Amino acid sequence: MGWKTDWLYILVFGLVHDLWAETNHFAEQMTEQNRLQAPQANLDALRVYQCEEADLTKGFCQKPILHEWVYDGSVFTEGVPEEARRQKQQHNSHPFAVLPTSQEIRGTLFTEGMVWFYITVDRKHVLFTYQVGPRFGRRMKYRVEGQEQSGRLALERHCWIS
Repeated sequence: MGWKTDWLYILVFGLVHDLWAETNHFAEQMTEQNRLQAPQANLDALRVYQCEEADLTKGFCQKPILHEWVYDGSVFTEGVPEEARRQKQQHNSHPFAVLPTSQEIRGTLFTEGMVWFYITVDRKHVLFTYQVGPRFGRRMKYRVEGQEQSGRLALERHCWIS
């Protein structure tokens, strides 16, 4: 079963889609309310990374990166994980998946938000982490309830909120 047809991946990508919609709605509200000196731009993309490991108690997705997608608001495009390429080229002792240091910022958001997720081996939990701006991010742990068509993600706890 591939990621396009796997019901659990579809639920995770639903979270990504909801994040996209909420973030861009926030950007439009900020612009309309003139709270920013410069217009707030919407996200250009969300980079989505599936991690091979995670620290479920602290809520950190950990390297290595298994898969990478880019979401433009309508389509998920699968790519070769940049982080995985970099790891093969150089040793990086930091175990957690972190933001690249070269993120471009427009208003209060990055031009490209970042999402990391981890699905436990038993497929009973999903860790979902995102950072869409320097001060906008979250780490959440979901419990998987049901399976297939009756499956859903139930928020178990927030691990971190920025």
